[in-house]
Amino acid sequence: MTNDDTARIDIGSCSSCGRTLRAKPRGLRQNMRLTCKCGYINTVTIGQATLIHHGIIKLPIIEDIYQTSGVPYYRLLDGPRLRARWAEVNAEYAERWKDLPRESRAPASDIISVSINPYVLERNARMSMRVLVNRVRTMDKARPWSVELYENVECAIMGLLDAPFFIFLGMTEMKGCTSEDNFTSFKKIVGDLRSDDPRAKSGGEWEIWSQYQGNQWRSDRCARLLERWVFLDANLIQTFGIQRD
Repeated sequence: MTNDDTARIDIGSCSSCGRTLRAKPRGLRQNMRLTCKCGYINTVTIGQATLIHHGIIKLPIIEDIYQTSGVPYYRLLDGPRLRARWAEVNAEYAERWKDLPRESRAPASDIISVSINPYVLERNARMSMRVLVNRVRTMDKARPWSVELYENVECAIMGLLDAPFFIFLGMTEMKGCTSEDNFTSFKKIVGDLRSDDPRAKSGGEWEIWSQYQGNQWRSDRCARLLERWVFLDANLIQTFGIQRD
């Protein structure tokens, strides 16, 4: 057997004499015509699994945004109800925005990032996390929500080196709700939760930040995702990291 033969793989048998048919992996195609040593011309169909295994068919890389830090809020909370709201945008504005990237368009529903003051201990942060998740479950699930726990690796920018754990609550303002309605819903969820960092403002009272500020704090450069719950719709909840205590 020559070195050339060792580079070939078995892909079937000759329909005439039964001799094994072989081909080089880099030359594989879904449908191949191979001439056997007996002279018979065979038509061979190569299975998709074989083509994938040898790199002839390359599968798309699928990013799991629920396990990835730094996913922008407009992507993280892009659930069925929010997409439906986008579809209702006035045609005039849709025409105006058609050539702009998604993140540059004025949203049909505003996404607000909300940050609680940092936690000194991870176990305390996780306890607050569980309280938040349970409270969000009882809210209007038609509105996308997210609850996330991050370990911030650049706390020095705030001078809070001893309190590296941050919880973020993402929410959407849906059409038909006033700012007061949205704020009331927000306060029902975060009310009475306090940071264990004595330096935190007002004992750890929640502050509403913009989407831009929230994305900055949640970026891969600044933080490491520990736990994430995303409530996209009544029966669509995505989670990551909940196995850790």
